[in-house]
This record gives sequence, structure tokens and C-alpha cells, in this order.
Amino acid sequence: KLINDVCTFVGPFLLNRILNFVEQRTEDDRIGYLYAVGMVAASGCQALAMAHYFQRGYRNGMCLRASLILLAYSKALRVLPWPTPPPADEQPAAPTTADGHRRRCCRPRPAAPQTRPAVGGMGQMTNLISSDTDKFTFLMPYFNLFWSAPLQLIICFIMLFAYVSWALLSGIAVMFVCVYLSNLVQKRATKVQRLAMEAKDERLKLEVEVLKIMKIIKVYAWEDTIEDHVKQLRNKELRLQLRYKLWAMGIFLTFSLSPALVSLATFGTYSFILNKRLTAATAFTSLSLFNILTFPLGAMPMMARFFMEARVAKDRLQ
Repeated sequence: KLINDVCTFVGPFLLNRILNFVEQRTEDDRIGYLYAVGMVAASGCQALAMAHYFQRGYRNGMCLRASLILLAYSKALRVLPWPTPPPADEQPAAPTTADGHRRRCCRPRPAAPQTRPAVGGMGQMTNLISSDTDKFTFLMPYFNLFWSAPLQLIICFIMLFAYVSWALLSGIAVMFVCVYLSNLVQKRATKVQRLAMEAKDERLKLEVEVLKIMKIIKVYAWEDTIEDHVKQLRNKELRLQLRYKLWAMGIFLTFSLSPALVSLATFGTYSFILNKRLTAATAFTSLSLFNILTFPLGAMPMMARFFMEARVAKDRLQ
């Protein structure tokens, strides 16, 4: 991943050198060919590094998912699907006086009985094994973006400052506004996803119970009633899933529009406020860097969504 990030910024740097070479024509032609070959080599190295990285990431995700499924099955064989009382604890000793006699005025009160929570049944276990463990498969390829995305943003901003100077501050302000809006949407999406998973557990639990007592349902002709109940739970789950997808779309839309808004604010400040001439080398190099911003800014909501889903799945598995 580090090799891929380094090769990403080689292209804009060599592009700027090529544009300056074409405009000035003060260097030997072989230097221009060398710049072109360098861009092709950097792109090839970047593609190989990216393919290798995602292959390793998805493989680690599959191994992690298999381990979680094994642990979930192992735990499912040791728990009971109904509440169980806690083990009988020894009664605490009564307080005594200094001479060793037992106090009669301070007898210990018996503790209130507590029961252990019950397991959600076959529906919840099926959902945990099939859906919740799958969240970690999609998280692992993007896990390194926790340090890679900030690194790409820092390098990109340093290079942009070298080309457009203080006009970059307007672009940074627009980016922070987009990040703030995305955080608000992400918190709402987390709550909706938790409700959707609870609704899915309830539906799967009912379907498993229906399959167990299918003969009784057929004898008493309860097919229509059970079907209406299952449809009601399914419609509730679909409504929550639709709400979650709409909030996730809001996160993706915020970060997808942010590179265009950042470039518009930067070029507008550079041309109209700073009154500087926007040359071809500066414009195309800056646009190339803004295109590089698309991946970390576009991957951050995806990473945030995968991390959010994995955190909810982790809490449910625990």
C-alpha cells in the first residue's frame, strides 16, 4: 500500500515536468522521453502494487470470517436458548464485633435473584453466522486506509500548495464542511443499521419456528395468518434497509462531490482573489492531484461504512 501511494504522486509530478518541457523547450528531447517512460513505469508499478494489496486484503478477510464462524459455532454449542439462573454463591459471613461475637442487628440481606440473558434462538444464530461475519470480509481490504488516506491527503495538499499557494485554504475549508456533514449522516446510518439487524433477527427467528411446527400449522390451517405475520416483519425490515441505504447514499454523495467542490473553490480563489495567471502546467497538474483526492475522499465513506457495520457485528457477536 505504501508503494502504491508513492507511485500515485509520481504521475502528477512528471506531468508537470512534461508540460513545462513542452512550453519552454530548453532541455534535451531525451529528457522528455525519460519523463514519459517514467509515467508509464509508475502507472504499471502502481497497478501491480494495488492488485497485490487487494488480493492479500480479501484473503485475510476470508480467513478472519472463517475464524469468526468457527468461534460462533463453538459458542452456540455451549449456550442454552432460554434464560438460566446464576450459580449459587456462598452467603457472605455476618459481621462480628471486636471480641469475636456475632452481631445480630446487621444481618446480611439476601441478594435479588438474577437470571442470565437468553440467546436469540436459531434465527439470531443464523443471522450472526451468515451476515455479521461477512462484514469483516469487506473491512480488511480497506483497513489500511486508516493511515493511507490521511497520508495521501497530506502529500496531495503539500503538492497543491506548491502549485496554487494559499488558494488551497479555500479548498481545505470546503473539504472540512463535507467531512462534518458526512459524520452527521454516518451517526444516523449507524442507528438505522442496528434497528435493521434487530428486525432481521426477529424475522429469521419466526421463520425457523414456523419450519419446526409446520405440521401443526397445516392441521389448524394457519397458513394465511402466519404468512401475514412474516410479511409484516419482512416489510418492517425492508423499510429499515431502505432508510439505511438512503443514509449510506448520502455519505457517498457527500464525498463524491467534495473533490469537484474543492477544485472549484481553489481555482476560483487562485484566479479571482489572488489574481494569478492559471497556466496549463498548473491547471493540469492541479486537476490531476484533485483526481487523486477522489480515491481517499471517496474511500473514506466506504471505509467508515464498513467499519461501522463491523463494529455493530462485533457487538452482536460478543
